[in-house]
Amino acid sequence: MSAAEFIARLPQAALSLVFLILSQGLAQDEPCQAGPVSTQSGEVCGKTLEAEGKTLMAFLGIPYAESTAGPRRWMPPVPKAPWAGRLRTIQFGDVCPQNYDTSKLPPQSEDCLSLNVWTPQLSPQGGGLPVLVYIYGGAFKFGASAEPIYDGAYLAARHGMVVVSFNYRTGALGFLAGVGDLRGNYGFLDQQLALRWVNQNIRAFGGDPNRVTLMGESAGAASVALHLLSAPASQPLFQQAVMQSNPLGLPYKDLGQARRIGLAYLNATGCRLARDPVQCLRERPVEAILKGEESRLLALSVLSEGLANFLTWSPVVDGMVIREQPLASAQRGGLGKPSLIGTNTDESIVFVAGISSGPVNLIVYTALFNVLMGDAGPAIADRYAPKLLRDYREPLEAFVNDYLFYCPNDLLARLAKAPVHTYRFAHAPAVSLWPNIARCQGKACHSDGLPFLFGTLDRMGNRNPDDQALARETSEYIGQFVKGQPLTGTTGLAWPAYTSSNRTYLRFDIPTQIFQPQNPNCAFLDEIGYQRLH
Repeated sequence: MSAAEFIARLPQAALSLVFLILSQGLAQDEPCQAGPVSTQSGEVCGKTLEAEGKTLMAFLGIPYAESTAGPRRWMPPVPKAPWAGRLRTIQFGDVCPQNYDTSKLPPQSEDCLSLNVWTPQLSPQGGGLPVLVYIYGGAFKFGASAEPIYDGAYLAARHGMVVVSFNYRTGALGFLAGVGDLRGNYGFLDQQLALRWVNQNIRAFGGDPNRVTLMGESAGAASVALHLLSAPASQPLFQQAVMQSNPLGLPYKDLGQARRIGLAYLNATGCRLARDPVQCLRERPVEAILKGEESRLLALSVLSEGLANFLTWSPVVDGMVIREQPLASAQRGGLGKPSLIGTNTDESIVFVAGISSGPVNLIVYTALFNVLMGDAGPAIADRYAPKLLRDYREPLEAFVNDYLFYCPNDLLARLAKAPVHTYRFAHAPAVSLWPNIARCQGKACHSDGLPFLFGTLDRMGNRNPDDQALARETSEYIGQFVKGQPLTGTTGLAWPAYTSSNRTYLRFDIPTQIFQPQNPNCAFLDEIGYQRLH
């Protein structure tokens, strides 16, 4: 049997072990290419690489918590125990289990809580470098820090900052709640532990733990808002925030609503009638856990919950880890940290395409508003489509853009007590992240701005010179914000702070411009209210 045939026949768990031994093994007798660096759990060896004509160091797959398998499934994460010797951290760690094609990434396993650090210097002169910590999106169902689009090398090299990304649990493994004594938020607690790791260890990598910017996109931005507004334990761990495409209009479930989802999930996994349903789930293979997430029973159970179950798996307002809905917190106490808040012009196309790949008729259109918005549904449906149409996709897209993204984020900016800057990413990339959605071609759809920020357009196959120039400009503004510098980009265009009187935005496009968007629907939706539970 050849080596390739042998590896092909290994079970997933064995593959993960082989991957760990080959890529992350202890390396007492091997010289470090970068480091060693001492963390609270032990020494790590990284690697050097080139980016933007500069040499920097990368430490990939550093474990920040113990495995979440077996008895630790649906438990708060446990900090990684100290190891002996030096750990080679030169490859990304395992991906957390999910129903998503990760075949081009490291293997999936429940021993997945690792993080990555890119740094230009381990001992910078004049104190530590600013730190950017990134939380990936993925509807709280999927995602991995190993995705090429999130490579932190460009940002670290171009802006002289330390960049950190990490894995956290998603789906049922990260957010099942209301079953037995399970209170959910396990994936969110992973995020908190990663932030504490940064606070305790980043100085050894050249970073300043008192100059941390927390950034996320989509569900990652929603996570940032929760850390910023609803989770008191998180707030000392970072000083600034960047929220990109946060679906802020969506409410988070309370434990009662989470329990209804949890009971449906027990049915889907065959554990509802077990003497100890949680123990039954812990004994199920991870493949059965993931299969349960795709159950038709589970899909039907969420229809009655309206917007609260637009995201089946998500953080839960439990009154402990997460105290309240983030907008309610902002309306009570304001937004207290300097922040960048932005959305894309065509966020909603992807979400509406998930409902219907073709035209939307009047029956479906009105039914959606009734289900999602309860007693406010008819008035909203009439406002966005006051006359009969053959296809209601455009008014439905306009509503999703306004209610989930633009209007609640604009409201959050108005509630800020610290400086806040707002933007709209309006450029249609030459290579869309959504090649299979025809309506996204020529539009700035959800997530399309990410490779511009990370400088990873090449990794997406986009070498368009105009796009590359806009990527440098987008990244420059973000870098200036993280470093606490004036926001002037690459062209000297000053980005003024948003105030309730000027409501000024930066529009990322060719050319990038300052503008003051006018959206009469926002006052109407503000009155109805966001994050509605019904």
